[in-house]
Amino acid sequence: MDWYTPFRAALRHRGWTRKRLAAESSVRESTIDNWLDRDPHKRKEPTLTNAIKVANAMGMTLDEVFQGTPRDDEVDQILRDAGVRFRGLMRGESPGKGRGKASGA
Repeated sequence: MDWYTPFRAALRHRGWTRKRLAAESSVRESTIDNWLDRDPHKRKEPTLTNAIKVANAMGMTLDEVFQGTPRDDEVDQILRDAGVRFRGLMRGESPGKGRGKASGA
């Protein structure tokens, strides 16, 4: 995956406009416009300095802004694991012992 798609997703997720991102990050709006050009041949990549400014302004890591949101993946995994444990408990399995029956069940 390229950096463009997760970057646009991060902006949408925050509900931020280009203008707000420029104001919050101290990166010129015209520079951000160049990053978000729909034509990939005209699109410019952010410099490391500007990428850091943008990530800091959004309260995210560089990876989260430009490579996707690992935190979302981690949360999804935690919820999947909790669902597996819950279903096991509903079947009478012991919480910490895998598939063994709970005592007194």
